[in-house]
Amino acid sequence: MNKKLILFMTSLALAMTPVSAVASEYTSPVASIEAIEGRAELKAANGSYKSWLQYDSRWKNMTLGVGGDTMADSGCLVTSIAILMVHSGATDENGVDPGKLCTYLTNNGGFTSYSELIWGKVDGAIKGFKLANWKITLSGSRQDKVEQIRRYLNAGYYITLNVGHGGHWVAVDSVDANGNVYIFDPGYAVTNLFDFWSADGVVSMATFTSTGAGNGSIAGSNTEVTNYDATGKVSVGASYLNVRSGVGTNTSYLTDSSGNRITLKNGAEVVITGKAKDSSGSTWYRVFIDGAVGYVYGAYVDILSASEMVTGEGKAAKVTGSLVNIRRGPGQAYASAGTAPLNAEIRVYETQKDSHGNTWYKVKYGNIVGYMIAEYVQLKDAENTTSNETIYNQEKSGKVNVALVNMRKGPAYTDTVQYELPLNTKVAVLGEVKDSSGTKWYKVKCNGSVGYIVAEYVTITEDNTAAGDSAQTKNGVVNANYVYVRSGAGTSYASKTSLMKNAAVTIVGEAKDSNGTVWYKIKYSGGEGYMRHDFIDIKESANNNSNSNNNTSGSYTEKTGKVNQSSVNVRSGAGTNNSVVGNLAKNTAVTVVNEAKDSSGTVWYKIKYSGGEGYMRYDFITLDSTSSGNTGNNNTGNETYTEKAGKVNGNNVYVRKGAGTSNEKITTLSTGAAVTIIGEAKDSSGATWYKIKYSGGEGYMHSSYVTVTTGSTSSGTSTPTPTPTPTPTPSYESKNGVVNGNYVAVRTGAGTSNTKKTSLNKNAAVTIIGEAKDSDGDVWYKVKYSGGEGYIFAKYVDIKTGSSSSSSSSSSSSSSGSSSSSSSSNANVPVDGVAGKEGVVNQPIVRVRSSASTSGEVVDELVQDSEIFIESATKDSQGVVWYKISYAGVKGYMMGQYITLK
Repeated sequence: MNKKLILFMTSLALAMTPVSAVASEYTSPVASIEAIEGRAELKAANGSYKSWLQYDSRWKNMTLGVGGDTMADSGCLVTSIAILMVHSGATDENGVDPGKLCTYLTNNGGFTSYSELIWGKVDGAIKGFKLANWKITLSGSRQDKVEQIRRYLNAGYYITLNVGHGGHWVAVDSVDANGNVYIFDPGYAVTNLFDFWSADGVVSMATFTSTGAGNGSIAGSNTEVTNYDATGKVSVGASYLNVRSGVGTNTSYLTDSSGNRITLKNGAEVVITGKAKDSSGSTWYRVFIDGAVGYVYGAYVDILSASEMVTGEGKAAKVTGSLVNIRRGPGQAYASAGTAPLNAEIRVYETQKDSHGNTWYKVKYGNIVGYMIAEYVQLKDAENTTSNETIYNQEKSGKVNVALVNMRKGPAYTDTVQYELPLNTKVAVLGEVKDSSGTKWYKVKCNGSVGYIVAEYVTITEDNTAAGDSAQTKNGVVNANYVYVRSGAGTSYASKTSLMKNAAVTIVGEAKDSNGTVWYKIKYSGGEGYMRHDFIDIKESANNNSNSNNNTSGSYTEKTGKVNQSSVNVRSGAGTNNSVVGNLAKNTAVTVVNEAKDSSGTVWYKIKYSGGEGYMRYDFITLDSTSSGNTGNNNTGNETYTEKAGKVNGNNVYVRKGAGTSNEKITTLSTGAAVTIIGEAKDSSGATWYKIKYSGGEGYMHSSYVTVTTGSTSSGTSTPTPTPTPTPTPSYESKNGVVNGNYVAVRTGAGTSNTKKTSLNKNAAVTIIGEAKDSDGDVWYKVKYSGGEGYIFAKYVDIKTGSSSSSSSSSSSSSSGSSSSSSSSNANVPVDGVAGKEGVVNQPIVRVRSSASTSGEVVDELVQDSEIFIESATKDSQGVVWYKISYAGVKGYMMGQYITLK
């Protein structure tokens, strides 16, 4: 991750110093906490340490050990501990700061190879400051957690809190009589815990003790140790070589837990992780031996291999991906030596191919040397070429969409700059060309000269991607942290800046991107640009004060109902971005007193229940049959509905209690089962559901699984009228085919306006059983696939030679619940090479879980097109791929099939 999320997940690993691994689970009442005697006095209230931030320029680029994460990326815990060292009186700002603590921990083996803190290594950094317990679980209500924090403070402990559901660390200052917890936040400069962090996301804490006198100092913090990945062989005249705890012969010998001196035998091979100079200029190597970190005199070690050794200047290049891994060898199987962010300046030294034929560059980034896959590297001195240049038949009008952009003589970053064009400069776009790295450039004419500009910095004004100013502006607030403001309507446009949660904006227009997603054109303090609509909550119209929650106007007829799922959150407002104020069990009785819509248009009920009130999404409540009024999961509300006869067109199709897959299942019906359609409803994604009667009861079924056989039935009867004989249609010779893209939608009819049934991945086998054209004249194939049948846009299917002699090979099971559909969707989900990439959610609502399993606790729900960052990938016991993801301060797991890689 980078500074935009400022997340840090710490290791459960312990150092040689034993630390209890048992978390103290809080229950009420609790046993007394042993007070600390001789507690040091707190520092002055105006100490500069109170405003230390992890991305301070003095230490933001320091790496946490050899893992590659920087203080700016992941230094919240180190900064919090440094704050507590000063706050406790063990030292002052001259004795320690986050940079000195980071250096000490790096030099003394305080981090794993993944830049995770080894807790026990904190002991010894400052005299009198020690770790007490690295993980005390916080549970219960907000007040329960406040009281537990208060008890530890009163007993003399110093506390760091793990907040944001495990994503961030803050240091605690005090707790007042009103339950306010005051903190030092190294990432967001927050001072009152619950003003920013939700109580349910405060999950654990670590405690420390201090008896310092205020003059402590980190020993050896001025010694600069650079990362050095090598192996060596001990070559000494004696039989063994001493290992020391620091650089230089004036440091103590390294000993084991029993106090025995650690030595290396002559001829022993060692793993070298760093090197430094002592006061005389002699080289010392940092070595890893038997779980300990120490230093040996460099003259007595022969280097056998050093993967980071490079010669020459190399070629200038930049990184074109977000947080790209630098690996220790040319291939995905090699461990990561670190990461490089988007647009990072690197040097390229040589080219190699892995066993799959992929090209890798040997690169150097800062002190890290390793291998980066070529697709994320753009050579700056790449040979220019315009051989693939396309000149338009008619020039197009365009304008610059960023503050300042270079117009160059050729389509490459190394070409001479002709002009610097400011925002909104009009240009004539003559054509386009791609450079050797695949970057698209526009050939443009401006000021009488012809040159080239990177395409993403020019908006073609003839396209429907630019929003015109609206006469009626609206006020709004950003509903998540670090949301990008882009130069145009779409993620392909350059990021101009990012805004924090609750930042005020004025919406002055709207536009749609190539996928049809709505983007708001906004003005904000500092400029204007575009932001995706679902990251903004509209508060009021600047002209007419519209309601931000879209509440229904006028009188509202109250309804009664019951919660239809287990453990459903009640929120303070309409939308998952609002805080949780309660949690109700299944069948809990509620009274619906109003309705509102969130930013995506989903209906939420305002409810009252025994113990409080708040908002719950409509599809988690089943209204009583006696309740009046229209709802999101009942019939359309018409006084009369013309009943129709129908039959089920799939096997084992679910009948549910309401319109939507979140509603409880009643039963399943098989192919050909006769039903009577007595109503219709829309679910939260806009899909149509039929309310049906069948032999045995009534309920709701997705409309795509019901074929209407007649226009109507006799009033009041559930018996379908006879089906007329259909007009014969010409026979169609079925063909075999394979899907040629990932996450290709299968729809209920020919055209994107039809409901999406599922999606198929690349190389999925299908049988083409018919063709149809949509309203634009484009051809769609009617296909059978493992899990059902539907329509796919023809260009996404490659026809194999020969026809299909039978359609029986296609599974007849319905996608509404079959495991084969899930397996098929998961079959081609990538596992390797996804860490460090960005993605978007490709389904209407997808749950984020606490672990890589459907049994994991649901920590959040994301709507379609939500942007996420992938940290890693794994498979569960069933072989289903799960991605560990993070977004807006939250981490969790999501099935890989529901994420499309960017």
